[in-house]
Amino acid sequence: MWLKPEEVLLKNALKLWVTQKSSCYFILQRRRGHGEGSGRFTGRLVGALDAVLDSNARVAPFRILLQVPGSQVYSPIACGATLEEINQHWEWLEQNLLHTLSVFDNKEDIASFVKGKIKALIAEETRSKLAEQEEEPEKFREALVKFEARFNLPEAEKLITYYSCCCWKGRVPRQGWLYLSINHLCFYSFFLGKELKLIIPWVDVQKLERTCNVFMTDTIRITTQNKERDFSMFLNLDEVFKVMEQLADMTLRRLLDNEIFELDPDLQEPTQITKREQIKASLWNDHFVEYGRTVCMFRTEKIRKLVAMGIPESLRGKLWLLFSDAVTDLASHPGYYGNLVEESMGKCCLVTEEIERDLHRSLPEHPAFQNETGIAALRRVLTAYAHRNPKIGYCQSMNILTSVLLLYAKEEEAFWLLVAVCERMLPDYFNHRVIGAQVDQSVFEELIRERLPELAEHMKDLSTLASISLSWFLTLFLSIMPLESAVNVVDCFFYDGIKAIFQLGLAVLEANAVELCSSKDDGQALMILSRFLDHVKNEESPGPPIGNHHAFFSDDQEPYPVTDIADLIRDSYEKFGDQSVELIEHMRCKHRIRVLQGHEDTTKQNVVISILPEDLEELYDLFKREHMISCYWEQTSLAFQHHDPNRPYAEQYLIDAQQFINLYKLVSPWTCGAHTEILAERTFRLLDENMDHLIAFKGFAICLDIMYNGEMNEKIKLLYRLHLPPGKIYRARNAVFSLPIDREFIQFCKTLYSMFHEDPEENDLYQAIATVTTLLLQIGEVGQRSSSSGSCSDEYMEDVQTEASTSTSDQDSVFADMGKMPQRYSQALSMTEGDWTVSLEHILASLLTEQSLVNFFEKPLDIKSKLENAKINQYSLKTNEMSRQSE
Repeated sequence: MWLKPEEVLLKNALKLWVTQKSSCYFILQRRRGHGEGSGRFTGRLVGALDAVLDSNARVAPFRILLQVPGSQVYSPIACGATLEEINQHWEWLEQNLLHTLSVFDNKEDIASFVKGKIKALIAEETRSKLAEQEEEPEKFREALVKFEARFNLPEAEKLITYYSCCCWKGRVPRQGWLYLSINHLCFYSFFLGKELKLIIPWVDVQKLERTCNVFMTDTIRITTQNKERDFSMFLNLDEVFKVMEQLADMTLRRLLDNEIFELDPDLQEPTQITKREQIKASLWNDHFVEYGRTVCMFRTEKIRKLVAMGIPESLRGKLWLLFSDAVTDLASHPGYYGNLVEESMGKCCLVTEEIERDLHRSLPEHPAFQNETGIAALRRVLTAYAHRNPKIGYCQSMNILTSVLLLYAKEEEAFWLLVAVCERMLPDYFNHRVIGAQVDQSVFEELIRERLPELAEHMKDLSTLASISLSWFLTLFLSIMPLESAVNVVDCFFYDGIKAIFQLGLAVLEANAVELCSSKDDGQALMILSRFLDHVKNEESPGPPIGNHHAFFSDDQEPYPVTDIADLIRDSYEKFGDQSVELIEHMRCKHRIRVLQGHEDTTKQNVVISILPEDLEELYDLFKREHMISCYWEQTSLAFQHHDPNRPYAEQYLIDAQQFINLYKLVSPWTCGAHTEILAERTFRLLDENMDHLIAFKGFAICLDIMYNGEMNEKIKLLYRLHLPPGKIYRARNAVFSLPIDREFIQFCKTLYSMFHEDPEENDLYQAIATVTTLLLQIGEVGQRSSSSGSCSDEYMEDVQTEASTSTSDQDSVFADMGKMPQRYSQALSMTEGDWTVSLEHILASLLTEQSLVNFFEKPLDIKSKLENAKINQYSLKTNEMSRQSE
């Protein structure tokens, strides 16, 4: 067990111990007299002393000491009752600490680091024991308090668990505590007087892997867009890695998922399409007699061999139902399919249009789908499933799979088989992202590297093979192999799951490895594999061969050798059948994080670059994070309720008014002190064109682009639109709307005054805007009140300046009571309201007369510093806002 390090002087006590191992910093010792048959007098004396002592006072026979070279002071850090136990501690020190200590500059830092690590291990062992014994979770509550205090996240951010570990910063390990919460990975360290805090959202994790560096043999590496962080020295690294994988996977899944008729008689009985295979059927019947034939049937090695031979066509549909457990769904939902068909038939939408387009492309070479009987059954099954599961709806390749299911099962049975495939056996395959298939392609690449290293060495970029094999997984080889052979593959799939497709894919590649290694380009590799698969035949098929639409690859002048499907499947089981389902699921989990982040990044680049320059992707990340924060902690917010992964990517992430105000304060160059929030509210109202109280990224980005990079006339036009009365919208390029010289004009002037605050040319700008405002008032007076053309404008201007300098942020003065205005204001407005107006052209022309104003609006602005500051303060701003709301 690990011991709390306490310094002791061992000048004479060393005679009681015998050193068995030593290194630069650690000593493993055995107690004299322990394990000695007939030792010296000292050993016998020590042994006798230990034997007569009370059990609580006895000394463990083995221990490990921390020693600092040149010092007589030692610190016991571990003890053990057996040599095996103490050796485990010694090996842990060698693997996790010994090589690390060389990075420290002085001996005191080494001693401090080792003692801190040992204390953390003791604390974690204690925590684990408490958890195992289900005692009061005092330690967890204590950790929760520290988590909330250190990272200042809202209470809604639930802590899952925590671990003692080291985070590597360059070559230096920082001992601290790793906190895993529902949405974030956080790390805190205070070591040698330096504090380190990390907050990494799970949605930012692009790669999660176990690796090693020059100092450590086993570390966990977290890769985000711009950083790699290594964590090591866990008490149980396997447990930590598994929890991390689960949390990252769960978060990314949440991000993406914001989760009577008559049966056709020709399709009811498969015997009307194919003949019975007497020999295979008799073998299966013998097996049924011995092991049962329903859901209670034992799965034996004999069954696997029978499946690999090909299921008899008379039994195929029934066994598919049994192996996939669709038989349970069928039995527990009587009448469900019929009701679905009644509800869905006759409805027209995008999904039904796609289904109609693909109906006649589904096995067109098969007689069953060359008439309306088969087409009608296929239409009903696909439409009913789309109605049942609108998240998936309909995807290409579902029509091919369903066609084959209808050949061997009744219509309702085919529906439940489709449910089993889409929702259980091939998760995330059948949607517009095809994430599940992409994940399995990454797993397939890894299996190629492991099982076919020579091929992987030749084909440096395995994504070529992955792109070819994608259709193998999506259609279970049905679209690229003759049908009579492909159904044998489907037999294996329903029995063994996706494992059967992986191993068969490896067998296909191995059979063509020599030719693939000599191929010169991707096209030749595609030709080799397509020609091979087209010549995979089923010699035992009772029916005539069904043509394949890939047969154009086989128009060779010389006959191509034929491969029997039974031989190919047997090879796949013998050579690659040792891949367990658990291993494949583990590999899927590992690759899913990378695939999801890769998909997110690719889509973001394709969409965002059309809106922003490449170097401003951080702005999109800020916007997305603001949306995700609402999903984390405000599940009643509009943004959370409207989160829909099926929207176009640029419209997936939405923010409401308060979130927009937060972002506006962080990144907008038009900060106006207490007036900023009012201007942000006006900007949000302008961008919310459909009045749903939410805006997408595109509108936000275009607005900021004008503020930072627009010409002066564009910036003034934006300010002008922000101050038009509610209900009056300036959209058309040449439209002319007038700004009444009343509250809106006052607000416009106040905005300009506020924008100049703390500017180096503040005084000149104030003077210039005063001149421009006076000029605009005089323009409004021309032709209206020529007798008093000068007097009113000066008095009016004085009140504008007073109001601008004393404004508060309590409410937008646009909606303030007229009675709350200064008396002279009210008098001026009563004289002018409805009579005076100024247009955008008037305002722009007046501003151009003052060079200081022109310089202010045309000076270059840098958004990079704003973005850096926003990344640091975004979380704290949200936490403070939630704290104010809870008070």
